[in-house]
Amino acid sequence: MRWRQSPLVPFLGSLPLLMLAACVQLMEPSRALEQRSTGGSSAFDQSSSLFHPLDIGNHWEYQNDFTYRITPIGGSPGDPSVTHSILVVDLVGMEERFGREYVVQREVDDQGYEANFLYRQDKTGLYNADPVTAQAARVTRAVDPAAFVARSLPNASERVLAAYRAAVTRVMEKESAIRLAALQGGLAPPSNAQTAAGPLAGEISVLRYPLAPSKSWHVREAPLFVKTVESQERLDLPAGSFSGWRIRIDSEFFGPNDWVHVWHGRDGMLRLEAHVEGVATDENGNVLGTVGSDQVQRMSEVSLVGKAGS
Repeated sequence: MRWRQSPLVPFLGSLPLLMLAACVQLMEPSRALEQRSTGGSSAFDQSSSLFHPLDIGNHWEYQNDFTYRITPIGGSPGDPSVTHSILVVDLVGMEERFGREYVVQREVDDQGYEANFLYRQDKTGLYNADPVTAQAARVTRAVDPAAFVARSLPNASERVLAAYRAAVTRVMEKESAIRLAALQGGLAPPSNAQTAAGPLAGEISVLRYPLAPSKSWHVREAPLFVKTVESQERLDLPAGSFSGWRIRIDSEFFGPNDWVHVWHGRDGMLRLEAHVEGVATDENGNVLGTVGSDQVQRMSEVSLVGKAGS
């Protein structure tokens, strides 16, 4: 497995302990919770007094930009295919699963994507009830593989076109898995494991508190997905200026040139950046070229219940 090591990690690891303690204190939940029982979570656990805002009625919108490009072996990159979409996210109610109550997050975009995800939060982290695979897999098709490949390679043979169509499809499948790993936890059967602190049975860890530089946790074991906090940054977004933690995602699922970063702050998920590549091969396994995809998702609107100025 190949890991993409950020140059910031060794530097941040050498920061004075006093600064690290300050960062830890900043991201601690602002008030203590009663000890969580293994049988469920209360409405108090969902309060936005914790790091991630989970009040019903919260609303976000995001600008999604996708760029696809084909690069034949020994040739120059072709013209990019660029698409845009708007993702609307709302916290719309409560739902019971595994004998516990979760906040329902509804996501809809202007390309036909729609799905619900379930979240719970306590002083140890933000947890997602493992998405139902069939629902979670319904993601936006940012590009039509056949049309994109035909436009990019107008003089190619059908054999070559088929190889690139397959590569584009694999890239989109990887994008789906990355999105779920970054924001909802990924695709895999729920675990039966029960822990004293952390995800309960049937959950995965979206965030683990307190957030601090170099903190790392496993989101998935098979395939392995790991999140690592790199630094705290100020982001200028279409919705305004926000403070957030930059988190790197690594996985054995990734290729050598794949990378993903996601930013979370007290106003929610702020930004997502990802680069993934797929290899086009012929029927004999010979590499014909690559398909590269870049995604940038930026918060363009936010309205939080009970927060002044939202």
